[in-house]
Amino acid sequence: MNLPGTPDASPAHRPPGHAVPLDLRRTPDADAVRAALDTSQHDGERRFLVVDDAARLVAHQLLYEQLHSYGPARVVCLAVATPGERVLRRPLSLRPPAAGVLWVLDPHTAGDPDGLRPLLQLLAQPEVFDAVLHTLAGVVHGVAVPSVRVVEHDLSDEARTRAWKEALGALAGQETAGGGPGESVPPELAVLLDDSLPEAVAGHRWLEPSRPAAARRRACDDALDAARAGHRHTRGPAGMFGAGARRTDLPGRLAGLGDALEKYRDTVAGAFADADGVRLTQEQRARLLERGIVLPDLPAVSRTRVVPALRDLTEHLLDQPLPLRSAAARLAALSDRSAPSGSAARLARLDELCDPAYLRHLAAPPPFRAGGTPATAALLALVPAFVAGLWPGPGWFLGPATGAAGAALAALMWRHRPNRSPDGRHDGGGSTRVTARLLGGLAGGVIGAVAGSTLPSPPSWAGAAAAALALVAAVVLAVRDWTRSVDAWWRATDAEYAERVVGDVDRLLAETAVHDWLLADARRHCADGARAAALLLRSLAATADGYGEGDGPAVPAPAPRGAGAEDGARQM
Repeated sequence: MNLPGTPDASPAHRPPGHAVPLDLRRTPDADAVRAALDTSQHDGERRFLVVDDAARLVAHQLLYEQLHSYGPARVVCLAVATPGERVLRRPLSLRPPAAGVLWVLDPHTAGDPDGLRPLLQLLAQPEVFDAVLHTLAGVVHGVAVPSVRVVEHDLSDEARTRAWKEALGALAGQETAGGGPGESVPPELAVLLDDSLPEAVAGHRWLEPSRPAAARRRACDDALDAARAGHRHTRGPAGMFGAGARRTDLPGRLAGLGDALEKYRDTVAGAFADADGVRLTQEQRARLLERGIVLPDLPAVSRTRVVPALRDLTEHLLDQPLPLRSAAARLAALSDRSAPSGSAARLARLDELCDPAYLRHLAAPPPFRAGGTPATAALLALVPAFVAGLWPGPGWFLGPATGAAGAALAALMWRHRPNRSPDGRHDGGGSTRVTARLLGGLAGGVIGAVAGSTLPSPPSWAGAAAAALALVAAVVLAVRDWTRSVDAWWRATDAEYAERVVGDVDRLLAETAVHDWLLADARRHCADGARAAALLLRSLAATADGYGEGDGPAVPAPAPRGAGAEDGARQM
């Protein structure tokens, strides 16, 4: 009857309402009784469950009387007899209706102090305690010998067979497909299942600064910084009017950025191919170091921690409880997810992060478009030319001249467009709407001159101011259009996306180093262990299925009535 690992039924651990346990076989003194008395009674009832030697009940009379020192109490005493005892003597304080005695005649519990623990846990429950005490009150002298009624003996063969098969079916379960290892995976195994990085590698420098990999990584940053600097220089008035704008060679810098990204990607891809396999060898580690990839040590996730964690997970699955096949399915899912696939399997992911199509896009600058639609460009040139043409007399010259100036500015934009290299190697083309601006400007100047001739003549200074304002407005609108168009073209190049590409490649390199190189041995060990445990559980399920087939050996034959423990009460 001994159940190792069952919690002690001490007063300190007594659930609310349960009887207070007191073992006078171990501590037959007043201190033990006082500790039991000091235990609070949550439901107002004072229940005591006492275990004592049957031969010493009278000798402990004073201790039993002390149980009533704080007021009325209800006592159930388990008197454990030794082999050969046939007479039971008890004190008056153990007489009904406030007390009763269960005379335990099982000789196997005499030498096993914890052998009665399951029975004590059952009797400590208030409902069971009260029912037993009430039954003892109806027995002569309040003394009874506990016995067991085997319910199975009351069942028919058909009912027993059906119950047996249902129990075996619930134990074995059904085969399940898919699913995962569940949410109860220990942390030692969880790190093997995803691409998260342990805290032990936080801040680790994966690239040796003096090696080729780090140099190519820095080249990506330098190329992106150079492209950003070229954009800043080109987008303002200096880029539109300055002679150095064309020497900036933004298309060449973007192409250089694409080349730097491609070289860095090729370096990482070469490392993935070199270190491919289910376990990282010393030779592979040396080749990685030669490329400039430095691997740290991760003792916290070594294979020695896998076996205890896998055992804890298996025990947890069976304790839930899960059927054997369901637990085996979760362990099989754990095996599939933790099995190392090699770093070469991440080459496809590397190509997704550093897409060759994106690299080709950097090398082919998009078209540069300024002025918007032809109607918009014509309107932008028409308004300043119209204002300049309002000056009576000089307006016939200044209006069309202002319109021609707008077209000349558009031609200057085309000449200094950011998507053309000085040597012409890269040219994305586009349009600055020179013709539309010229036609709109000339039309606006003529219309303004006609309007100035028909309207009352303003003062000379007003006409001159209007003409000067129109020329300034034409220049300001052209610079504003240039800046917006250069910014729009820069966004179309997606050059800023290169920073994300580099960061994603860095992250992929760290994930690969941890999960495919450093944890490869632990992952393989976990996969093998989980697969073996899953096969064992499936084998046990198949064995249970075998016992559930047919009507013969699957159901144990019941013992004849009266062959078990004595039914009823043995009285003094």
